[in-house]
Amino acid sequence: NTHRPRSKKNKTSKDNSSNNGHISNSNRVGFDINKNNSNPNDLRHKRVKLTKDLPIPSSESLNEWSKNLLKDTLVNKKGINQTVSIAIPSSFIKHGQSPELRSYLVGQIARACAIYEVDEIIVFIDNPSELSNDPTKLPSHMIVRLLQYIETPAYLRRSLFPFHPDFKFAGLLPMLDLPHHMRKDDKSWFREGVTISCDKENITTVDIGLDRHITINQSVEPNVRVTVQCDDDGRYSAVSPSLPRENFGLFWGYQTRLAESFSDIFTLSPYTLDDNSNGYDLIIGQSKNGSALDKDFELPQFQHLLIVFGGNGGIEECIENDENSNSSDNFTLLLNLCPTYGCRTIRTEECVMTALSRLKPLIN
Repeated sequence: NTHRPRSKKNKTSKDNSSNNGHISNSNRVGFDINKNNSNPNDLRHKRVKLTKDLPIPSSESLNEWSKNLLKDTLVNKKGINQTVSIAIPSSFIKHGQSPELRSYLVGQIARACAIYEVDEIIVFIDNPSELSNDPTKLPSHMIVRLLQYIETPAYLRRSLFPFHPDFKFAGLLPMLDLPHHMRKDDKSWFREGVTISCDKENITTVDIGLDRHITINQSVEPNVRVTVQCDDDGRYSAVSPSLPRENFGLFWGYQTRLAESFSDIFTLSPYTLDDNSNGYDLIIGQSKNGSALDKDFELPQFQHLLIVFGGNGGIEECIENDENSNSSDNFTLLLNLCPTYGCRTIRTEECVMTALSRLKPLIN
């Protein structure tokens, strides 16, 4: 028998890598798996939200850039101030019978949101018993981790995501190939980067996936993901992640948010409305008891759209189980976006793809 048992040294090394899987620096993407993460914001990317006004590139330069980046899809495209968000239940992951299948299901959600340009994905816990389980093995945390991982450009993943068991089958996730997933030879006014260091003169070194690091004249702490803009003079500056969408109509990936309850979907919105309140001005609930879309249906005018999908018991069960009895009052419309299907039930990842395909023409 030529098989040699694994040495104790190798086993110890593996155990040590598992124990070091948490993130002690709160600036990095993710959260400490050794803590009971009661704050859902700990699961979000820490990204710089700057509103510094920068010179807009000339139309000639912009057209040349857009041709190199996305062929003819971005030429003469105007800025977009509207956003589209979806909320999905964490229980949909239970349809996967193995870790491989669960990773694949998350990839299907991410792929649908990339195709139909969703700006925010909210994962809400629709089963209260989940919060009483081991905080290192919560399905909702696995979903958020994988959604963040697949949205991040490949050249930043090693810096932003330390080892974690949830990434064991990350190789099964589909490629999103989003506009901000740059290659080294791609020419672009914007790039995603991660800060390396900041000196005493407030000059920050940033890795943006090129052969050399660049510097910005802004003070940003290390290990933070930033969106970097290059102007006509070759100077780099950190800008808001929403700037490519707002100024040039370029889809720049999605943000991921965890809601520990159904009501947190609406109360913890990162968007600001015209009346300076946070929330969404158009909220659609997908329900089999909702109204069907006819050929004359038109969406009301909106600034921030939210589409909520229910779990196995539908959105009505989510509202009934929520401690906030007024959750049903948050919905503007209840629509049946998947009226016909040949099987007995339709799964969340299938419903998301179908619903977005029907609403996308109305959003545009």
